[in-house]
Amino acid sequence: MAEEGESEPESPLWKWLALTIMVGALGGMLWLIKPYVLDDPFDNTSEVPCSAVAAFAGGELPDGASDGRCTERSWTDVQMQASFRMPRAAVAGWLDSSFPGSRKRDRELPTPSCGCDLYLDIQSPPTGAEADAVQITVVYEDSDTAFINLAAFTV
Repeated sequence: MAEEGESEPESPLWKWLALTIMVGALGGMLWLIKPYVLDDPFDNTSEVPCSAVAAFAGGELPDGASDGRCTERSWTDVQMQASFRMPRAAVAGWLDSSFPGSRKRDRELPTPSCGCDLYLDIQSPPTGAEADAVQITVVYEDSDTAFINLAAFTV
């Protein structure tokens, strides 16, 4: 027994217990707020069929389209994006049938520095389109293949 005026040595157990509780509480709080700090809580991007993106833009998915990756993101407006490959020889016909007159209007505008072979900024999509604007870039990868990036959105 300790004499008067002397105290017994304290057990470190209560310090470890308090530290464990504090670390656990801090870890729990970080786990709860992680999506709001590291992720975009309003990002509701989802994969959609590429034909849905083409229809939203007012056109059709071209015959021979492959390697498609298509997404939709909506919140206050709708943004749909499609990227795919298609036969190079069919690009002009597809653009003329799905987006009539767009290539003609494009020749009147300066070409942006997009690193692409063809850029179309369609501010008046075809009748029936849900999109308010459509942007299409075409990159000719080789003599047989074209890479298409189509973005359609409401404003």
